[in-house]
Amino acid sequence: MERKSWVSTFIFASIAVSIPVQVMALSPEWYSINIHNPYVGFDVQERRMAFKEGFGDNLLHRTSPQGNIYAGILLNEHVGVEAGYEATRTRSRTATLVAGELSGGVPIPVGMSPATFRSNIKIQGPHLGLVAYLPICEICCPFEWYGYIGAARFKATAERSTLAFGPAGTPGLTRKLSARKTIVRAALGIQYKWTERVSLRGTVAWAGTRRIIIHANDTLNNPPEFKPMVSVAYGLGALWNF
Repeated sequence: MERKSWVSTFIFASIAVSIPVQVMALSPEWYSINIHNPYVGFDVQERRMAFKEGFGDNLLHRTSPQGNIYAGILLNEHVGVEAGYEATRTRSRTATLVAGELSGGVPIPVGMSPATFRSNIKIQGPHLGLVAYLPICEICCPFEWYGYIGAARFKATAERSTLAFGPAGTPGLTRKLSARKTIVRAALGIQYKWTERVSLRGTVAWAGTRRIIIHANDTLNNPPEFKPMVSVAYGLGALWNF
């Protein structure tokens, strides 16, 4: 699985930069510096993030709506810098596990079976990267390709509450988990210039969230862990050009 992740990372990054790199070799416009056109924008997105088996896949939702607010500035007609902040909505899921199944990596013992949990997770943090724009056609075309490659500093917070365990349905503890990690973030999309000031954007963003291991931050026994896999966020948004 680790090998597949590196392969997918390389393919995605290659696609994100391949077209701009080819054009840069041919056009001096990619090298010139002419800082202009600051902008701000907001995207409505849905993040899809699976979890490693036994480490959250049976306790947490795999999808969550999120928002991404960002601002940027162009260094020339094709290249710019963009910074933003994205956050998912906290979603809760209730699940019942039986003896032998893993709850955050911890097996359910026979004496605690069945065990019912309510768990939630939230992902949020800033991101910063380079953006590139490439017109789909050169003559009066309002559409252009959009590419982004950079880094994100994501914080993940989660809770796992034991609602009941064992034949008597005894209530248990709430374990709080968290982690913070700097990861790779990349995106591809299409941008449409609606007016001189307003543009619309559709994107698919990839984040290396599998590097975030969300662990319990207490000193109790049997600390649970949630281990997300790579995640993809699909979004639609609008931006205002100053």
